[in-house]
Amino acid sequence: MSVRPGYAELAAWYRRALVATARDITDSSAGARTLVLAPHPDDETVGCGATLARKCAEGSAVHVCVVTDGSKSQRFDRLGGRELAIRREREARRACEVLGIDERNLRFLAREDTSLAASDDRLVEGLASMIDDLRPQELLVPCGIDVHPDHRAVFRAGLDAHVRATSDAVVLAYPVHFWRPSAWADPGASPRRRAIQRIARPLASLPRLRPRAVRTGPFLDVKRRALDAYRDEFQSYTWISGESFLAAYLTPEELFFEIDPTGAPLAAWQ
Repeated sequence: MSVRPGYAELAAWYRRALVATARDITDSSAGARTLVLAPHPDDETVGCGATLARKCAEGSAVHVCVVTDGSKSQRFDRLGGRELAIRREREARRACEVLGIDERNLRFLAREDTSLAASDDRLVEGLASMIDDLRPQELLVPCGIDVHPDHRAVFRAGLDAHVRATSDAVVLAYPVHFWRPSAWADPGASPRRRAIQRIARPLASLPRLRPRAVRTGPFLDVKRRALDAYRDEFQSYTWISGESFLAAYLTPEELFFEIDPTGAPLAAWQ
């Protein structure tokens, strides 16, 4: 990840602190029927690919709902929206196949990339209906601290849908853009204030987060192979190099945060 000097060290320490305090849910999670809400094609694999592969190996039902078409990625200028959307769905299908997910359990809502609103009743209603139909034991949503607005919108919509569906699923948020410095700072703040926020907010969040860990074990290699489906996407990013970006997600454990859908937002400042 491309970050300012000193932030990489803080991020590494912060991750170690989260791992040290995380409750290991590897065994209990493996057998749980699961619905994953992915804002874009690749989030399901980047954020929780090894966890999903473990579930599939255990014979647990895994359903993936990709909310947007991914058409505004870094390849947009080169390929155009429609062609890119087709390619990204194809990549997602291939990645999920490698993870062991039944193609019949994939849903693509094809909402326009970067268009999701913080409050979208139509999206919430559709997701609530999906939750009612599938009755997942675990609902995996993107992290509310992820800097991408689509991630924050799907986080909020997923929680609202969970409540509307009167679901009893455990809600786990998986971090993706959570690790970027900009996730922790207000866009309109002064450079000095943003620099302070990037350090103060992660530290302040530690007592509030409820980290959970799933050991990646032999499924880390499966995740690597699934990520190969998105190779063109990662190589096209301008703010990361593919290797350093993926290093944050190819670790001995995948982290989640257990969420109370009826409680406060994930971060104190949100």
